[in-house]
Amino acid sequence: MVFTNFTSQERMVILFLGITLLAGGIVRWTKIQQSPMLQIQTKSVYEEMSTFQAVSHELNSNTAIVESKAEKISMLEGTININQADTATLQQLPGIGPTLASRIIDFRSEHGPFTQIEDLKKVKGIGTKMFEKISKIISAE
Repeated sequence: MVFTNFTSQERMVILFLGITLLAGGIVRWTKIQQSPMLQIQTKSVYEEMSTFQAVSHELNSNTAIVESKAEKISMLEGTININQADTATLQQLPGIGPTLASRIIDFRSEHGPFTQIEDLKKVKGIGTKMFEKISKIISAE
């Protein structure tokens, strides 16, 4: 045979080179087989990222529509009747805390029911700016 002309060390080197070549071929074949999977996974990640960005952009544009707590309340619950609302309900209005809610109820007790929503300006602590914030979501009916 051809291997009989080589020394034992030369045979070991040839065997080592053959095994190394075979191992390299197996590694390369494995990478080629996995390559399409990696491309698909990478592509799906990019698709998910673009979908997330689109949804995120949509949510951000929707939050610009709902600008204040007053608009949220009016969209969810309708108007709040200032003649019937208790302290907790009045505190749902933007800028109305426990003290101001108590003042509204005290004013209502002393002077009777509000005939129009503008009468709310007579309560100490409710000025023009505060009234503008809540005027769209209150009623005196």
